[in-house]
Amino acid sequence: MAAVEAMDLSARTKHFRNSLIEEFRLSESDTSNVFEAPRYSSDAFRNRNTVAEIMRHKPHTLIKFKIFKRNCATEEKLNEAQDRGKRKPVRLQRAQTTLTPSQWAAWLSNHPHFSSFIIGVIVFNAAILGVQTFLDEVEDWKMSQVLEIVDLAIGLIFFVEIMVKWVANFRDFWKDGWNNFDFLVTTGTMVPIVAKIAIGGSSDTKNFATLAKNLRIFRTFRTLKMIAKFRSLRIIVRTIVEALQSLGFVLVLLFLLMYIFAVLAISLFSDYASSPLEGLLYQDKFVDIFSSVRTLFQLLTLDQWYNIAKEISSIPTINSLVTICYFVVWVALGAFIFRNIFIGVMVRNFQNISQELSQLDQAHKKKVRMERYARDLHEHIEERGRTMGMDSSLVAEEDGDNMSVEGQ
Repeated sequence: MAAVEAMDLSARTKHFRNSLIEEFRLSESDTSNVFEAPRYSSDAFRNRNTVAEIMRHKPHTLIKFKIFKRNCATEEKLNEAQDRGKRKPVRLQRAQTTLTPSQWAAWLSNHPHFSSFIIGVIVFNAAILGVQTFLDEVEDWKMSQVLEIVDLAIGLIFFVEIMVKWVANFRDFWKDGWNNFDFLVTTGTMVPIVAKIAIGGSSDTKNFATLAKNLRIFRTFRTLKMIAKFRSLRIIVRTIVEALQSLGFVLVLLFLLMYIFAVLAISLFSDYASSPLEGLLYQDKFVDIFSSVRTLFQLLTLDQWYNIAKEISSIPTINSLVTICYFVVWVALGAFIFRNIFIGVMVRNFQNISQELSQLDQAHKKKVRMERYARDLHEHIEERGRTMGMDSSLVAEEDGDNMSVEGQ
């Protein structure tokens, strides 16, 4: 009876296998229409060498899939592992590595506390320069020497800042224009100290004191380092520079008109310049071309323009209507039209630069956000991989239990 049932099960299994082959067209490349029994099971695909051999010699061979069942003990272990993972996420411990000098310097130069410290030193240096203006070099010589030592220490701090940026990235330091500006200001302010050391043994103490006093002016430029530390100040400076580039032809036109009006003034107001009358306050305003240009530049600021026009009109030989028309036209051109052109160009450049920097800041924030997302995704994948490894170990343990039961 058992033999008959086994033969019947074998026949039905063979029929089911042939039906699967015909349905899924697994034998299109097999011309012999002879189907061998599966020699490999799904467990064989865990070995890369076995997979390579199957794909090279018999890519269309049949594979026997092993039916997997979990017992209750394995289900309980997996549930406990998942509950532990929900309560306390698995975090991979990264190996502690020491920072290289360039990484340490980059971290230090970009740290907010370091930037705040440098800004504080700049403000303190400006305060010292103000205090030195009230000191007398003879009576307050002790305080002067103390402030000289403090000034030297401040210069060394600024050089240390530049050295830190060099260690972080020497090439990128010179690619930034504000870093170049910072370097020039720092090295320029050290000129008095270097000159003092170079000619310290000179016998002519009077000339040395005069030279040191003149070179001390360079130290006031340290306050300009504040421009490189604040974004708003950088925008204003960049706006002025780009506005001057845009206003090149406008300035050329202004100087041409100024030269033409200066020549006209010398011709129209020659009687006023050579008048023998006493009490004329502005008689030297239109004597030659240089004084005329200087006077026209003064009129651009609307300074004393009405008083000058009134005094010139008081000369009997000069037509007062021509004088009033001359001054009104020049004031309208210079003080109103060209000034508004300058303001319009400045405002336009300020808006363009602000928009450009805002776009750069948004792109940088987006890049930082994407890097953070990528890092979180990588950590999540590592965590899932660790959880899957735990599941695989439990599955392997269950397979071992199943094989031991079958062996028994």
